[in-house]
Amino acid sequence: KHIGPDPDRTFAYPCGSVAIGDPPDERSYDAAILRHHFAARVGGGSHCAMVNDPQTMNLLRIASFDGSGADPAPLIAPCEQALAAGGWTVLGFHTTERQAHQALLAHLRAGPYWVAPVKTVARYVQAHQHHL
Repeated sequence: KHIGPDPDRTFAYPCGSVAIGDPPDERSYDAAILRHHFAARVGGGSHCAMVNDPQTMNLLRIASFDGSGADPAPLIAPCEQALAAGGWTVLGFHTTERQAHQALLAHLRAGPYWVAPVKTVARYVQAHQHHL
């Protein structure tokens, strides 16, 4: 309400919950999200490396995982998996050690990755989903 409208703003489900109410209702939650956002990210576990398939993914269920930790290998692995699959991975950070983060950035700079905000990639997928 106080931030103002932004047609490119995306949503991050609190605690990864994609439904509200009892019984859980995804449809009304989706409708509420779509009034203000065009895409939404679902969080996963720290060891849950997920690759989104740009051709079939639902932009209200963009899979992501928590990239927290001190070891860069679990951060780099999903990036390599996404690249090999022709997909997209979303890394979320809460508490990542500086050394691990620097190693991830060096890996991404050295490779053929496209690194962009969720909204940028989601808009690209939205525009090209049926042409990919």
